[in-house]
Amino acid sequence: YLFIRGDQGVLNGFFSDWATADINKHLPFIYNMSSIAIYTYLPAFKQYGANAKVVHFLGQMKPWSYKYNLTQRTVRGDVPASSQPGFLLQWWALYSAEVLPMLIREYGDQPFNSGCEEDAAESEESVQPLLSSAERKQRWEQGQADYMGIDSFDNIQKKLDVFLK
Repeated sequence: YLFIRGDQGVLNGFFSDWATADINKHLPFIYNMSSIAIYTYLPAFKQYGANAKVVHFLGQMKPWSYKYNLTQRTVRGDVPASSQPGFLLQWWALYSAEVLPMLIREYGDQPFNSGCEEDAAESEESVQPLLSSAERKQRWEQGQADYMGIDSFDNIQKKLDVFLK
């Protein structure tokens, strides 16, 4: 039997009764969230999105389809407006912190495509998390500031410099 719909097609073929079988065996929402908000159940996404444990990147474009700037901690590429860029940035932060060091040790001096750029020029295509002021304030109050991205010291300093001039 040929599965042409990728990993999800294989899983659906093998577990053909998953939707109607024992509901107690279903994963909670936060363990199978979609990176595309319109695909998920929006009220649940708004309620539980900040607590995501596993994010499913649906569609043809996967996190490794983009380039990541290690210095600026930004992603380059055309990210669909319906996606959650914060999840994409979190994927790259985890990859660059945990996986990339292992690849560097494995490859040694041999060249390999890590997907990362260290000193690429700033690009208009860079993706920053698109959060409203209220959402950012709520994350700060919950201790979930994006210290590596939009809430980094450098970005806060730039904002202060603008207001203090």
